[in-house]
Amino acid sequence: MQVHERLIKLLFQTLLSNVQKGRFLIEGVERDIDIFKTEQLGNIIRVMFYLDDFSGAVTHAALLDRDNAILVSGPTNFYKENDGFMYVFDIPIIAEGVVA
Repeated sequence: MQVHERLIKLLFQTLLSNVQKGRFLIEGVERDIDIFKTEQLGNIIRVMFYLDDFSGAVTHAALLDRDNAILVSGPTNFYKENDGFMYVFDIPIIAEGVVA
């Protein structure tokens, strides 16, 4: 089977239209943060969050869809100071045998 470029475009569009927000564990409190920006870089979808309203240890990050289901999640280990901070999820879409 060959994957056509149209399918790849649809996958990117569907993912971007369903990603709703990020959830971050900051100082032990779950905080939902709105998406700052999304973009497609080749075969990578980049979803960016600007963490500016909170400070403290950030120990977990998750990307949620419009039903609040987790799409991507994992532990983090950084300390957010009082100044702004950009957190980025890079999600690669890998398909073999793509034809234009």
